[in-house]
Amino acid sequence: YAIDLFRQILSIDPDHVQSRQALRATCLKKCQDHGFPSAGKAVLSGLGSRFGAMLGGITKNVGKKIDSLMDYLVKDPNNVKVRVQLGEALKEGGHLDGAITELEFAFQTDNHNGPCARLLGDCHKEKGDIPKAIDYYQIVVRVMPDDRNANGSLKDLLAMGSMKGGWD
Repeated sequence: YAIDLFRQILSIDPDHVQSRQALRATCLKKCQDHGFPSAGKAVLSGLGSRFGAMLGGITKNVGKKIDSLMDYLVKDPNNVKVRVQLGEALKEGGHLDGAITELEFAFQTDNHNGPCARLLGDCHKEKGDIPKAIDYYQIVVRVMPDDRNANGSLKDLLAMGSMKGGWD
């Protein structure tokens, strides 16, 4: 029941951070109480959700993609790859706070995930939180030194900061 309630709130306001956090905690608790799915079972039970996410991506229906990825994460809340995909879909839909929340969950689990750190840098840059964006881009450059996008963004932000006299 709680999962459905939080999903309804998030369908109305995808950036509602407290509901997103509570949904994740509820899903984790449910999995702890009933057992986490085995890798094979998680893949099989999530095929419909993954197909829906793929279809949402193909048709450019961001809402469908977000719903499908959230369906998958209800069954497998620790799946970093799917959580990063959800963060990317939320960012694509203009829901930066929701994207940051999901990406931070993923990054807490795998703090060497370059694509996740890059998306976090992009989200913070779009929100105007330049110091956090710089921090995440520096992580990307450290774990993925050949990432041109992160290198370019980091250099641009550092140059703008030096021209401005630093970032607040």
